[in-house]
Amino acid sequence: AKQLGLSGTLCVEMFATDDDIIVNEIAPRPHNSGHYSIEACDFSQFDTHILGVLGAPLPAIHLHAPAVMLNVLGQHMEKAQAYVRANPSAHLHLYGKREAKHNRKMGHVTLFSSVPDSVDEFGKGIDF
Repeated sequence: AKQLGLSGTLCVEMFATDDDIIVNEIAPRPHNSGHYSIEACDFSQFDTHILGVLGAPLPAIHLHAPAVMLNVLGQHMEKAQAYVRANPSAHLHLYGKREAKHNRKMGHVTLFSSVPDSVDEFGKGIDF
């Protein structure tokens, strides 16, 4: 980021496999992998991006509680909405896409968990 003269947020999206860490995407902007910061932190990635672009001092960011962000795909829309209605600590963010298609990312759910590694997207921990 320094070599490129970037200011603001730089996101590096990675996937961990049993053997490797794979860099999937580098984005010089707020990115959906950091949307959990809207609820889980005292400053979101959007807040800090604006401060960084303006050259303002960046605050020390505090994580309120461990959080997990689960993708909501087209086939999960109704179950995700029902889950959020039944769990007030879960937060649903829909991205405003007109048509829900199978495997199309429509939004995400952020939820707090004291054992975030045990929450499995649409599997063991959460059943969308």
